[in-house]
Parts: sequence; structure tokens; C-alpha cells
Amino acid sequence: MNFFEGEMEGTVYSSEGVIYRGWTKDQKFTWEMKLQTKAIKPMETLVRIIITADYKVAGLDKILRRRPFVLAQHMVEDLIIPYIKYHLKTQSEIGIEDITPTKLLEEQGAFSQILQKITKASEDVEYGIVVIKGKDVN
Repeated sequence: MNFFEGEMEGTVYSSEGVIYRGWTKDQKFTWEMKLQTKAIKPMETLVRIIITADYKVAGLDKILRRRPFVLAQHMVEDLIIPYIKYHLKTQSEIGIEDITPTKLLEEQGAFSQILQKITKASEDVEYGIVVIKGKDVN
């Protein structure tokens, strides 16, 4: 379990959508989550979730084996998906369990090079999720 003493700000409404942000008292950990929506069709909405987190890990943190947790994964898997699954059912009561993911791309390398491939692979995708995993990924 991770415990951080700090503050959270939100809901902040902007031209980009809804923003939540937070920081620890010692400023070692700051984060921001933006939610953007776009109507695609009647009864269909694209939701973009943009999460940034900045961890400053000190020497003592390394000795005590304190590591940053995966904030984006926590936000999506533990907060957003359960909310959608249990509260936002369509008229036909189709839930998140009825969505079948399709892998379009799996790459390794420098992010600047992979980003170009992600952009190219997603040109024909109307909506979806990108999962990026790696060591020391911000």
C-alpha cells in the first residue's frame, strides 16, 4: 500500500476537458489527469484519459525500497473501468466485459521512434486504448 500526504485539486474545467491534479507535501510526487470527451455517434462517446506523473526518488527511498507505483494503471484499472463497468451501461446493458481487445502493434525501442509507429498504426482506429509498458517510463 502506498500512502502520500498531500493535496488534490479538482474538478477543474478547462477548454481541454476536466482536470484533476495532486501533489505530495514534500513535492516528491505530482500528478495530473485530464479527461476529454468527444461525441462519435448517437449514444457513443470517445473518452480520452491523459495521465502524467512525476516521481522524485531519493537515495533513502531506494534504500527503503520505496518505489513509485504505476499511477496510470491504478487510475484506469481501479477507478475508471469499475465506474464504467458498474455505472455506465448502455440501453442493452452491454458492460465492459463484452469488449474484446485487438492488439495492433507491439514494439520495443526508443519512445520517439515507437511514437511514430503508434501514430501510423492508429490512423484507421476510431477509438481505443494504448498501453505502454517499460522500465523507467514516464
